[in-house]
Amino acid sequence: MVRRSTPAKTIDEQTFAIRTLFRIPELGFSRLNEMHQWLRERAPKAHAIHSHGLTGINQCGALYVNDIEIAMECIKLFELKLAAPPKQTP
Repeated sequence: MVRRSTPAKTIDEQTFAIRTLFRIPELGFSRLNEMHQWLRERAPKAHAIHSHGLTGINQCGALYVNDIEIAMECIKLFELKLAAPPKQTP
């Protein structure tokens, strides 16, 4: 039997109050390292970023935080385009 730990995305879904999905441009998100650095300075230990796969035809990322102000600052500063969550199948 294979033992697997809980995926980080699952833990972050349970830990952080706010999840913001954002589109990743076709040519990639060149400011990702800068965004990580900004979040480390602005919200140490209170954020996470994951690739969230595809929503429709768009690839997206997910920003997890506990403070809506940090999410809003990040969206504005890095000019993030919001993405719709993937549709749930029954």
